[in-house]
Amino acid sequence: MIKAVPGDMSLLCSDLYAYCPDQIDQGVGSMEALKAFLYDNDDVELWWN
Repeated sequence: MIKAVPGDMSLLCSDLYAYCPDQIDQGVGSMEALKAFLYDNDDVELWWN
């Protein structure tokens, strides 16, 4: 669960992508879409194929 919106959402998204690229590659489709998703939701699922 994300308890607070980080000051640098771009850094969080970059870290999430580095840790789990499927979040964008097979998920939301872009870094901007991931940012929007995180602003609208308080959690994110990570998976690897």
